[in-house]
Amino acid sequence: MKTLLVTSLCVLSLSGALRAQNSAATPATAVIVSRNATSAANLEPKTEVPADGASVPMLDIGGRPVVEVKINGKGPYPFILDTGATNTVIDSGLNDELSLGNSGRIKELIIGAIKVIDLEADDSPVTAMFGQVDKPPRGVLSARSFPGYLLTFDYPGKKITLRKGALPEADGRRIFSYGEDEMLPIVPVKVAGREVKVHLDTGAPLALALPTKYKDQLPLTAPAVEKGKARVHTGEFPIFKGTVDGDIEIGEFKLTSRDITFTDVVPQADATPQGQLGYAALRDFVVTMDSANRRIEFARP
Repeated sequence: MKTLLVTSLCVLSLSGALRAQNSAATPATAVIVSRNATSAANLEPKTEVPADGASVPMLDIGGRPVVEVKINGKGPYPFILDTGATNTVIDSGLNDELSLGNSGRIKELIIGAIKVIDLEADDSPVTAMFGQVDKPPRGVLSARSFPGYLLTFDYPGKKITLRKGALPEADGRRIFSYGEDEMLPIVPVKVAGREVKVHLDTGAPLALALPTKYKDQLPLTAPAVEKGKARVHTGEFPIFKGTVDGDIEIGEFKLTSRDITFTDVVPQADATPQGQLGYAALRDFVVTMDSANRRIEFARP
């Protein structure tokens, strides 16, 4: 069994717990493990994209960007396109339907005019984590699957674009860089003047989540209130909500919301709580990821 670093699936349990406050239902549980005992860890996927790039519609499941994919000629299936996932994950049921077995490899994945060949994938019960959703996702497609390409999430335009290129050097205003030692993209966010580095997590529906220590360190309009608990494979974690008395900024941009979720949910037992910047904050932006050069650009249309 292999543990995957998929922070957004942990954040799924946060939103489930918050909804449970109103329904008295059991919070969602995100168990992020793989049945695949083997994987094609050394296999580099090949990506084929038209010379002028390609765009596909950005669909939505609970505030998460979704694309329709075909796998080995079958489908389409809805997959979350996730910057908070180090691995591509296919739902265990779909893995069985497609008879992929334990190879840990998808021979061909197609998104519109985009083709990815020999893509490493792990399997996990993704669909079950979403409960009663009309059309639940059948997998999570890691945004790291397209090295050498610019991946753009155009939230206002509701489209995903992939094209050759590279972002300019970081300027601290619109373009940000993250280190070689970071498994997931990191963005510096200023909260009431204090800089906090968080994961850019397109798979997270919340605006801004921070480790719980910040609920006592940041100026809030009122003390943070516990709203529920998240139960994940790394343990049970309380969830607090609060509103900061000050601006939340990404470079030159101010976020429209000042609400913050505080929790120490982590995808691995030995991980340090990092925090996430998710959909409720990103929905006003066009966000471009350059995974090869480890840069991220924010723009408003």
